[in-house]
Amino acid sequence: MHAAGKLSGNRLLFGNKRQRDIIMEKELRQWLGDDFVNVLSDEKVDGMAHGFMDEKLIKENRVGSKVYVCGPPPMMDAVGDALKKMKVADEDVVTEEF
Repeated sequence: MHAAGKLSGNRLLFGNKRQRDIIMEKELRQWLGDDFVNVLSDEKVDGMAHGFMDEKLIKENRVGSKVYVCGPPPMMDAVGDALKKMKVADEDVVTEEF
């Protein structure tokens, strides 16, 4: 998407346990700027959110109507529950498990 110039209007909420777990941090910061939002569950770091992908975090950071969710099953379930509470239409949610 970066090479095609299609990152504008997108925001990445990127959950990891610790800052050292963030892959491609430098590149993602360069490409997305303030739209690269890191959420760390096991570590508190200045400038990064701490906790889990929950309804509050998603509401505060969501842009646009479409949502792409990828992650381990417990995170996918939690985000899916939050999106349902937010009344996000199923057709606006794309999921990919790993």
